[in-house]
Amino acid sequence: MGRLLFLKKFCATGNFSAIRPSYWCTPKNKEDMKMKKLMIWLLIAALGLTGIALADGATHTDISTHTDISTNTNLNHGNDKDETVIPPLQGTIQEIIDPQYDEETEALLSATLTMETEEFGLVEVHFTEQTLLEGAEDFAVGDYIFVSYNGMMTRSLPPQVTAEKVTAYRFTGTVSQLQDDGFLLTTEEAGDVWVRALSEQLETVEDGQEVTVYFDGVMTMSLPGQINAAWIVTPVDAEAQA
Repeated sequence: MGRLLFLKKFCATGNFSAIRPSYWCTPKNKEDMKMKKLMIWLLIAALGLTGIALADGATHTDISTHTDISTNTNLNHGNDKDETVIPPLQGTIQEIIDPQYDEETEALLSATLTMETEEFGLVEVHFTEQTLLEGAEDFAVGDYIFVSYNGMMTRSLPPQVTAEKVTAYRFTGTVSQLQDDGFLLTTEEAGDVWVRALSEQLETVEDGQEVTVYFDGVMTMSLPGQINAAWIVTPVDAEAQA
């Protein structure tokens, strides 16, 4: 509409240097008038197409900008919760101090454990009534355990933590089919179990031995089930500890 008003205005004033006003506004006959109307409408159509192309280009620019923003990994979508997972402490129990048991169930209520870990050395673990015991019903000196805690550790010597959960899973059985990366363990509670182990864990393992394998409680559903050995106690290791 604006372009049509412009053309009417320029026809009334004749003030458009690039095009002769008399040519557009003063038709000599009907055929000439029809031709000039056709040319005006063609000019309007051309200007309209130019405007649509410009608007379409602006639209595409807006869409691409929106896409870049939506894929920005630095945007905060309201999920401010820190989902950092604290890995459990792993190691062997060195001492159990002042254990308290329930008189009826004989379940462990509280105790202080000292455990030797690879990452922090000796650590003092406080076992309370709120601590969950998963796997074994009890534990003893020499057992390999996993201790889940809230990530808070004192700067004392030794450092101290309060256990949220103590995991103590173990299988005892006879070794067979010893290989470089594991062996088959025949147990009473789980039947045959394939034990995956590191080469250094297998240095004192032999076919026919009765060994105890500590693991994190995870076993595959395959036949036989498979576990990852965290700690292996052989007769040689037992004699050394004694």
